[in-house]
Amino acid sequence: MVRKLLKICMGKKGCGGVARLLTIYGLVLMLTLACLQSSEASSCHKFPWQEFDPTHPLPEALAVGRQAMEDGFPKEAVQQFQNYIREHPEDPESIGARYAVAALLTAGQNLDEVFFEKIGHLQAVRQRYPDSEYSAWALCEIGNLYVYAGWFPEAKGTLEQFFESYPDHPLVPGVLIGAATNFLKNKQSLEAALIFRRVLDQPEWNEFYLEAALGLADGAAMSKAWKQAQYWYETVELEQPEILRA
Repeated sequence: MVRKLLKICMGKKGCGGVARLLTIYGLVLMLTLACLQSSEASSCHKFPWQEFDPTHPLPEALAVGRQAMEDGFPKEAVQQFQNYIREHPEDPESIGARYAVAALLTAGQNLDEVFFEKIGHLQAVRQRYPDSEYSAWALCEIGNLYVYAGWFPEAKGTLEQFFESYPDHPLVPGVLIGAATNFLKNKQSLEAALIFRRVLDQPEWNEFYLEAALGLADGAAMSKAWKQAQYWYETVELEQPEILRA
């Protein structure tokens, strides 16, 4: 039965009604399990700086802070962001800086010892600026921190809140792709197929279409579903053959 379901989900027509079984709660359970099986960071761990108008360059403190953050110098980044916040507390750009400070204050310390402190920083800035474009990222990161720490009820509740509150957020497909890839690495093809299929079936996530298609191809090959594997490999090859040669 499982093998038959696997072939259906990996076929070009998709899982049909089976996909609808993947409710938010079920999806959260699967994502939590996928995170538990991998030590790799999810897409939430990368701070999602908002695009800025190139005709209006960033203030020097923000530009230097962002570069320090990118180069792996959290203390220098925090210092620059805090300087900017003190000098421009009401500036809209300061909100992003506050979220970045919340993410960086515990950087370089043992996460096992400071994860709860980091959650507190992120929760505090979300409470103060709940409508910020960075709020979704912070909630996703909090969920990942709970997973990392083994606080599973809190992790499930937080991730469920994330998917319910931000179902169309740009972070969502990346989080799903990461979870499905983790399942593939653990040879759990059906779980991977359900999630890859969910990404494929969302037109607004077209940016991730080929990545999900390649995941289905690899999963089908792993399960020896050769016809389905051939279909998805050919789909990827037609669109972007260099992916297969990577």
